[in-house]
Amino acid sequence: MVIKAVVINWEDAPWMVLETLGVFAAHPRSLTKVIAGPKSEICKTDKFDFLVSIFEPGGGVNSHSHEKTGTEHIFHILKGRGIIDLDGEKRLLKRGTTVWIPPNVKHSIVNNEDEPLFMAVVSVPPE
Repeated sequence: MVIKAVVINWEDAPWMVLETLGVFAAHPRSLTKVIAGPKSEICKTDKFDFLVSIFEPGGGVNSHSHEKTGTEHIFHILKGRGIIDLDGEKRLLKRGTTVWIPPNVKHSIVNNEDEPLFMAVVSVPPE
């Protein structure tokens, strides 16, 4: 089987509520575009997830870790500001910030600002 490259415009992916896909942690007041991964409508791969998420003011990701699945994350902030909690240590998220999260680190995010927070997410292995 020949695997071909895919060129994707993120605007072609629909916004969705991640809980409808059976994700591990609740993502209140957020929407996500599944750009690539097992649940993508555009680019199917079982190697990783690539998502773009928007967190409205007050939105975020509830605290969790990935010890059982071994999933690692890279978060990259595209626009906006918020706070990430990594094993009890709170850090500022702002445009240009990148965060790597190993599987055993408990993490949560909250958009505590008045503007939306946009974030690109890579997860390996996909969830």
